[in-house]
Amino acid sequence: MGYKHVNYLEFLETNGWNIRHTDERPVRKGQTFSYRDLGLSSASLKMLQKYPDGIYAHQKATIQSFLDGKNVVMTTSTASGKSLAFQACATELLSRDPQARIAAIYPLKALATEQFHRWEALLEDTGLNVKAGRIDGDIDVGKRIGILRKSRVVVFTPDIIHAWLLSNTQEKAVQDFLRNLSLVVLDEAHTYSGV
Repeated sequence: MGYKHVNYLEFLETNGWNIRHTDERPVRKGQTFSYRDLGLSSASLKMLQKYPDGIYAHQKATIQSFLDGKNVVMTTSTASGKSLAFQACATELLSRDPQARIAAIYPLKALATEQFHRWEALLEDTGLNVKAGRIDGDIDVGKRIGILRKSRVVVFTPDIIHAWLLSNTQEKAVQDFLRNLSLVVLDEAHTYSGV
């Protein structure tokens, strides 16, 4: 089943919508900057080699702030490279600290599953011998502790953190994971409420 391309302005007009105003803005060409002056590890440089022309200013500023020990919140438009920035920070942590653990939190199981596969591919690209794991409502309770033990990057959904992880802090694997938790990635932060 194919999708038919529809002009959205034409669609609105033919369905009775009155268009009061349109605002067209010229496309801005992205400007890239070298990441080689950030002092990154070879694993991070290997991950970033896909970007020979450099990375965007907001990505570089995010990575630099992280390297300076600051907490970072990045807000930018969809598909503007937020994932690359936090994945570079995660790679840097994992390469520098063999005990470091990363919690990557996604609001929906489908998104968490998709992003889990991206984390796996990323970790393979870095050359680091690091495993990613996923713990959400689809993962059998009996397998979750094992995932925490063997994974340095764990993809979670918020409900599983509240309903399972924080309810099992008596477990040594949970304690070890939390003790070594070095980075928390909260993706799609605008979608969380009451958490």
